[in-house]
Amino acid sequence: MNTFHVRKTGDVILLHLGKGDDMLQCLNQAITEHKIKNGAVVSMIGTLDKARYHMIQTTEEDPTNGFYTVEGPIEVAAGQGLIIDGEPHIHICMATPETSYLGHLEEGCRVLYLAEIAIEKYSDEELTRKRDKFGIATLSWK
Repeated sequence: MNTFHVRKTGDVILLHLGKGDDMLQCLNQAITEHKIKNGAVVSMIGTLDKARYHMIQTTEEDPTNGFYTVEGPIEVAAGQGLIIDGEPHIHICMATPETSYLGHLEEGCRVLYLAEIAIEKYSDEELTRKRDKFGIATLSWK
């Protein structure tokens, strides 16, 4: 285990997304506009009419991912994750009237009515993600 002590700046950026907006594209736009180097998505809720996500498919040392598209009505119950060196890594929990879905947020999550995202901004520590021996992007100091 590695630990990374970072400071909060006190800044919280709230996003309101409207019909047709792409959740990940809007998040990336906010990261650029608000110059967020490090932070956390602490809340992500809303409704979608289309969702794209991926999740791991194996427990082997060389993981493989499956990519999925769901068309809905889809309720986003939660989304959270870190923004490190300007790159978001967000996991999302969603449900249709029939079943639930969860995984890594991908472009193509299209807002049906509205979505709201809260981003907590951290200090500009020299953090990044580096690939470990299994090819997994892990937190690291630059």
